[in-house]
Amino acid sequence: MRGNAYAKLNLTLAITGIREDGYHTLHTVMQQISLCDIITVEKADGLTFTCTEPSLAGEKNLCVKGAKAFFARTGIRGGAKIH
Repeated sequence: MRGNAYAKLNLTLAITGIREDGYHTLHTVMQQISLCDIITVEKADGLTFTCTEPSLAGEKNLCVKGAKAFFARTGIRGGAKIH
């Protein structure tokens, strides 16, 4: 599967608190723009994530966190190769 992950501009952004999971609560007004990352996902035995920007790789990447949460929540076995 291949898709575009479009960028957005925050026209206003107010951090209104912090949640128990460490993420912030926000009030924001945003606008999508045409700039995007191209994401590819393929079925795999394990979970791998690669990127053209090495500083974005690792366990803290939201793609990795999202994929792990998806597999944990759905109980689907297997994995994904994400680039």
